[in-house]
Amino acid sequence: MNEEIVAAIQARTTSERFPEKVLHNFLKPGQTMLHKMVRTIESCGLNWVILTPNNKEQAPIGNLFFKTYAPAVLEIDVLGRYYEWAKKHSVKHIMRLTGDCPLISKYIILQLIKEYKKDDGKVYWGTDTYETVPDGLDVEIFPFFMLEAANEKAKSSEEREHVTSYLKLNFPYKRYTTKHNFRGLKLSVDTKDDLERTEEWSKIFQND
Repeated sequence: MNEEIVAAIQARTTSERFPEKVLHNFLKPGQTMLHKMVRTIESCGLNWVILTPNNKEQAPIGNLFFKTYAPAVLEIDVLGRYYEWAKKHSVKHIMRLTGDCPLISKYIILQLIKEYKKDDGKVYWGTDTYETVPDGLDVEIFPFFMLEAANEKAKSSEEREHVTSYLKLNFPYKRYTTKHNFRGLKLSVDTKDDLERTEEWSKIFQND
């Protein structure tokens, strides 16, 4: 498999529980959660983009990051957001991440890429989240032809919002697992309490 994998982070400023959380300082002044994620992605040698809804509330993200894309689809249609971006830029393999996961792991990303390439980019790979991989370290990789099929056939609001629901049911799907039991460990950020807890875990991991 020779085609490039591009990392696409879905992010928005309009979270109801924690508005603008993706732009909140993480661990040190001037480093937002998105900055932290981008640093990890770049350390893996990947190109990246931040996919946002197409409305004026997302301007703060665009002001901080030059690699953003906001297709003209409904905010809830995250599947359409990924599809329109990948189609426009001829992306053949997509790594999907969400902007509320500042502690994404370089090791897990590289291992997932390795497994994905073994299958020649024809199998949808994801992490074994909630079981052997903590919530907040989740990563997914899938080819464009799957994304295209999902965009055409997925109709429910859940399938449009959660992007890969249709893929899990209709295409070969494998999960990357570890030897550990991380059931119950939450490292994603939905609230300010989550942010504080995740920063504490980051210190334990020595992940700055």
